[in-house]
Amino acid sequence: MVYNKVGCVTSSVSRLDALISKFRARGGRMTPQRMAILRTLLAGDHPTVGRIYEIVKHDFPMTSLVTVYRTIALLRDLGEALEVDSGDPMAHYDGNTPYHHPHLVCVACGRVSDSPKTDIQALTQDIGRRAGDWVLSQEVLFYGVCPECQALSAPGKVEGCVP
Repeated sequence: MVYNKVGCVTSSVSRLDALISKFRARGGRMTPQRMAILRTLLAGDHPTVGRIYEIVKHDFPMTSLVTVYRTIALLRDLGEALEVDSGDPMAHYDGNTPYHHPHLVCVACGRVSDSPKTDIQALTQDIGRRAGDWVLSQEVLFYGVCPECQALSAPGKVEGCVP
């Protein structure tokens, strides 16, 4: 599912159309490779640039890693992709919900997922008000073990899994 800034579900097709429009408005050419990058960003569960590159390269072998980095960087700079620093060496990107919201991070495999919907904005505003009317944003990460890794590990012992 794709959510807009007020938490309403939108279609991934309209989200893709919005990204294409913003990309073109900045003078970007919409090549088949870039279209594949956008589709992969929207289809993935917070992929890294490396993961997007692996997927796109499968169908477009001549795609360069630089093209993926530049495309994702442009979307990030436009506010259309949220960079999530989960502590991994490579950042994860959220193209479906490109504003600050809580994420879940698996300590076994590194997977990053959206948390269940919660009113984190009210908490942020309350903290800002009590701290002297600061204008605050937040990046909230919850760490744990994803269901897939829990299923692969013996009770009480967590080993890595492949996302």
